[in-house]
Amino acid sequence: MHNQPGVQPLSDAADASRYLVAGARQTEPPLPSAYAKNQVTLLVRDPHWIYAFWECHAADGRLDLYRTDPSSTVRDLVATFPVTGTGSRYLHVPHAAGHYIAGLTASGLPTLMSALVQTPPDAPSDLYDEAWMSIDALQYWLRQRTLASSPGITPLVLPEHH
Repeated sequence: MHNQPGVQPLSDAADASRYLVAGARQTEPPLPSAYAKNQVTLLVRDPHWIYAFWECHAADGRLDLYRTDPSSTVRDLVATFPVTGTGSRYLHVPHAAGHYIAGLTASGLPTLMSALVQTPPDAPSDLYDEAWMSIDALQYWLRQRTLASSPGITPLVLPEHH
């Protein structure tokens, strides 16, 4: 990167304060590292990965990941992971377009269940959206609009598409 006279590059976040308007600093406290609430949450990353994070006030426990149906009545255990306290991890799931739920079991606590999540399919959609024009239809539509042009304006000429 070329250095410009009179311009100093930012070295870190503390150095950025020279660009802040006086009085514009944030006064909110930082986000807490834990919320003192026993819970487990799943977030879908892509068709084959789910991000799980949990908070548990027991010394140690177990996170069970289940593949299930949309109503969560049938559960097949996919994986089990040991957990302690507050943490997170990415979980590989074997099936795209699947429904998953997690249970966190720890001594002295009832089993904590996550909300049901669904991973997306890992293939293009088989739905056809008829509202979109084909290339030929678009070219025909444009030609119809450009035939009656104003004096002095040349109509748009598009190459033939085959």
